[in-house]
Amino acid sequence: MVKGIYNDMPKVDLELALLKAQNQTSLNIDEVLTLLDTNDQAMMVDFSLDVPQIESVRSWVKQEAQRFVFSYSSTYEDVE
Repeated sequence: MVKGIYNDMPKVDLELALLKAQNQTSLNIDEVLTLLDTNDQAMMVDFSLDVPQIESVRSWVKQEAQRFVFSYSSTYEDVE
């Protein structure tokens, strides 16, 4: 299990989350939060990603984070 910047997510799960983000597949909230917390250096050194791959991951994670925010917002409005 990788600790610290990865929110205690096992390394294999983080690798899967990175792969899903590279392929623009839906992420769960834990994956989004962990990838938002993972720094570029860790992606380069620990997971052998280059700068364009990291930019792609960052872009997708931001879109997925927005999806969760909008989903939460619409659910909250439905309750009111």
